[in-house]
Amino acid sequence: MNKWLVMLLGLLIALPTAQGQFTPQLVHQQIIGTGRFTTPATVVDDRVMVGTQSGIAVYDLAGKHLTSFHTTSEVTAFAGQRDLIVSGGRDGRLHLWHDQNQLHTEQPSTNAVKQIVFLSSGIIATTFQNEAQVTIWLIRDNRLLPIRTIDTGPRVVIAEQGILTAAGNELTFCDWTFEACHMASPGFALVDLIPTRVAISEQAIVVEKWLWKGDTITQYLEIEPFSLAFLNAEEILVFPRQHAISGQTEFFSLNINTGAASSSLSTARPFKNITAISPDMFILQSHDTLEIWQNNTLTQTIPASIYESDYLSIAGNWIAGGRLTPFLVNIESGFNAANFVGTTHQLTLSPDGTTLLRIPFANQTGVEVWSLEPLQFRTTLWHQGDIGALAFSDNGQRMATYTNAIRLWDMSTLGTLNVISTGFTVGDALALNANGTLLAAGAIDGDYRIQVWEGVLPLTTLQGHQAPITKIIFAGEYLVSADESGEIKVWDISHNRVEFDLTVENFIDIDTNENWSIIVREDNKMSLWDLQNLTEIVTINEVHPGQISAVELDNDRIFIASDSVGVIAIWGIEE
Repeated sequence: MNKWLVMLLGLLIALPTAQGQFTPQLVHQQIIGTGRFTTPATVVDDRVMVGTQSGIAVYDLAGKHLTSFHTTSEVTAFAGQRDLIVSGGRDGRLHLWHDQNQLHTEQPSTNAVKQIVFLSSGIIATTFQNEAQVTIWLIRDNRLLPIRTIDTGPRVVIAEQGILTAAGNELTFCDWTFEACHMASPGFALVDLIPTRVAISEQAIVVEKWLWKGDTITQYLEIEPFSLAFLNAEEILVFPRQHAISGQTEFFSLNINTGAASSSLSTARPFKNITAISPDMFILQSHDTLEIWQNNTLTQTIPASIYESDYLSIAGNWIAGGRLTPFLVNIESGFNAANFVGTTHQLTLSPDGTTLLRIPFANQTGVEVWSLEPLQFRTTLWHQGDIGALAFSDNGQRMATYTNAIRLWDMSTLGTLNVISTGFTVGDALALNANGTLLAAGAIDGDYRIQVWEGVLPLTTLQGHQAPITKIIFAGEYLVSADESGEIKVWDISHNRVEFDLTVENFIDIDTNENWSIIVREDNKMSLWDLQNLTEIVTINEVHPGQISAVELDNDRIFIASDSVGVIAIWGIEE
């Protein structure tokens, strides 16, 4: 945990309440999972930017994730110019950014933002879904100021050079002065103008399979492409040419003067967009992958993964979680994630940050044991039946698993210490105390009791829950339990009694260490409780774009929260 404290030193802000109690402060927030890509990729100052379900992800040309801009809605369009970014969301909001700092927000519409284009320094143009107009904005004093609205009709594409509109079977292109307008007809009515199927340069306009130069519009392709991008004044990149039976997609560049295809390449994925960076570098994009090509060779693949997780594990510099897309993230090395192959039932880190346990979906009778730093597979601990739960002691020396019985493991030898029959079915409610001498399990059937063992000997039975028990946690001298109905109990094990009882409506998750407890509700509010005094300290109105699905506390003053679109927020509790 020392590395965490070093990294966060200087970021924790002390804000004591009037009573001198602790107030949690958000000390760092990072989107480590981008969900899926929601906009075409754009290159701004040698950085690759792409919209996601919860912001804008930024990469360098070597494929390394640099940073993310966090928004409260799915990004549907954005534009960048040097250190300024303007993003637009599905909720109709426009956000102005400088570096990672959000300067200003406007909501001119409730419709999704369709296009944002920088016309010059400090001036942008926007369109919205289902709206027949273009709005011009001035960026001044860190604000977005609307200065002009242009009625265009519903089928419009905006570019730096001007506005392209479609009405019936005619296309009209006007520069931004509207003094030079040209009209042409491809011979059929366009249902829509899709920005990725329009490419505009100083010399030509390409609309799907039609080429428009001067006063002439001609068909230059046999097929309607999914995406177009100019490589230079004469060459245009066309995607796709065809989908092969093998699943590969062929794409090519075309000379607009000669009509000759100069190169034909293929990729194994079904891509939908092309972004040209230079004549020798371009990006192919699907909904969940970016491929960077240089000199007609694939050089980098950037995946977009949903790190949504209904459980999390935190230890030292590591965060693990996820099911369909399991992830392991090292905070110190810049949120670089190492994805595991195949779906995962559960990932759990040892509290000392040295070991990772993985239960794969494909075979839930085995626990894979991995060492960290470097990440290396050690062995599989096999069970007679599917594993329903596992738990570590805080010192990392013991681990417990549940199938039809509880097995207690020695992590130094990876050998079995004891096997305990419970007499009831355990779900995920399994816990070890700090040194591994006490073991507790909660029932999801029968009388919903909690059984505590000291070694292999029954120590006490705790009864009082009226619904299946979903979680139990040792917290110093207490045992904290929660059930499906949202009832949370704090038990004094030594006296076999309930010290505190609380029912939380729309309960989602709870986690506890020796001093603190974090409770999450469906309305995305988190409550921080002081376990020493059994009192609530503060309610945190978190602004996650998705529903918070899990929280995890470490043994110091750090906790993390994960939501349904992959945002993981890291909080510090500071005096």
